[in-house]
Amino acid sequence: MRRSLDVVSKAVVLAGGASKRMGQDKAMLGLGRLSLLEHQCERLDAIFDEVYVSSKNNRFNIARPIIHDVSENFAPCFGLLSAIDELKEPFFVLPVDMPFVDEDAIRTILDAYSKGLDACVGVFDERVEPLIGVYAPSIKPKIEDAIASENYKLLDIVEASKVLFVDFFNQDAFMNINTPQDYEKAIRFLKEQ
Repeated sequence: MRRSLDVVSKAVVLAGGASKRMGQDKAMLGLGRLSLLEHQCERLDAIFDEVYVSSKNNRFNIARPIIHDVSENFAPCFGLLSAIDELKEPFFVLPVDMPFVDEDAIRTILDAYSKGLDACVGVFDERVEPLIGVYAPSIKPKIEDAIASENYKLLDIVEASKVLFVDFFNQDAFMNINTPQDYEKAIRFLKEQ
């Protein structure tokens, strides 16, 4: 087992979004033989001892522990806060709608993370992606302060924390599926692989 798994052995798939731009639940969209949610869980299974799903409700037919995000707000910071409260240790987070984050990118972040950091997140071409990374319970007060001031931008929370930014060299890892057009692009990309 690599050193990084001694520090971070759990992962959370954030699947509690509203999917408004998609018009249907992104987590259940098919990509290849699996739904996006199943795809992300399977990818994380290869690396982590335990994989959880953060969601507003257990609407998925999946044999995974669900971390219930009880907030009515769909901002990712609420899902992170619920995961911190549930797990009480550092964990890796991955959004359900970014299916091309590969094992190398995940391991790069894990290897860079060390105790004492609030977060360790990915960056590509100076674009920070705060939904791909490791979060420690020590970031909880910053999330709570941001929520109290109604600033739900995860990037603002991360930038106000003790964070390490890790460069990615694979632009495809940052492909996000938010709209039907994004979904069509992802299907084409998968076929080209």
